[in-house]
Amino acid sequence: MNKRIQHTNMKKILSLLVILGTLHVNAQSGQKNKSYLMPQLGVLSGDQANSFQFQLVGGVTAKNWRIGMGTGLDYYKVRSVPVFADVRHYFGKNKKAFSFANIGYNVPWPLENQYKIFFIQGASTKSKFDMGWYSDLGLGYDIGLGKQNALSLSLSYSVKAFTETYDERLDWIWGWPITQPVGSASERKVDYTFRRLSLKAGFRLW
Repeated sequence: MNKRIQHTNMKKILSLLVILGTLHVNAQSGQKNKSYLMPQLGVLSGDQANSFQFQLVGGVTAKNWRIGMGTGLDYYKVRSVPVFADVRHYFGKNKKAFSFANIGYNVPWPLENQYKIFFIQGASTKSKFDMGWYSDLGLGYDIGLGKQNALSLSLSYSVKAFTETYDERLDWIWGWPITQPVGSASERKVDYTFRRLSLKAGFRLW
């Protein structure tokens, strides 16, 4: 079952990469296209915790648009790796202000202490994670630091989701008939959706 889930996850990620690759090739077929590459650090604030993130985004530019892809590390609640399409639209005379949308998948990569471990009858099991959706929508502004470089500041609303499956002990069972003995294990599946505000600062390398 776990191998089937991993295979499905890989198919989703590969499908996203194929779509992004197609967008990249189509954008490069136009005239006067340039590429962009930008690492960025961010602070995430939500009702569960405050944490940080690191991202690397890049792609091509065409007129007022920048279209590419990105990935990174998201440490909010459970560490994960977002893989997403990055679309930015610049407006105004100086093309410094922009809106952006990141949409893709959130791939859990938990730290060791973020797993739930279940012990019963001398054996143990560890919780399993399945990826979910990732989105980040916001506004930003670029501060020029030369012909190609810029400091990019943005504020956005970010959502990441994933599923955790783990075993739990049934110590007390009420009702009739009793279908499971006291002290048995039961599999539990929980869907998580975390909504956060994200404040990011990036440095456009080109």
